[in-house]
Amino acid sequence: MKINKVTFLYLIFLILIIDLLNYFSVFNNDSILGDAIHYLGMFGRLSALYFLIKYGTLVTNKFYRTLIKFGVIVSVVGAMMKIMHWPFADELLIIGLISTPLVYSIFFLKKETKSGLDFLKLAWVNSAYFTSLFTIMHWGIPFEFRYFPQIIFVLLFFLFIDRY
Repeated sequence: MKINKVTFLYLIFLILIIDLLNYFSVFNNDSILGDAIHYLGMFGRLSALYFLIKYGTLVTNKFYRTLIKFGVIVSVVGAMMKIMHWPFADELLIIGLISTPLVYSIFFLKKETKSGLDFLKLAWVNSAYFTSLFTIMHWGIPFEFRYFPQIIFVLLFFLFIDRY
């Protein structure tokens, strides 16, 4: 039995919905079921991100892609330095986690035609990076905003499937 791409995309969307319910503790997180749903959700998020990058249009300009890659590299190096408790780790994390959404926002503003999907991508990139920044730096983030990137990601992927 062969599964076509659209069926697989809807399966990933279902996994993302279950994962979103798990964020709001619908399932018992202390059980084996909770752990299984957590790992299933990680698979769903990574699969959805793969499809968005491969078949979507997150960033099509090579110059902006290079700048975003630089921001991601700085973020990863800063995260490794923070784990090792090395100096200047916080500064690298802040630079990396602010530069990527900033570059994506500039790319978005320079884009000639913008659709609803483009606005959702902008909201997702900014909310995911700033939520990560506030969480990693232990600055505290209001409860309502912790799940905002995941909710936007589910909506983004649903619109992506609809367009696909």
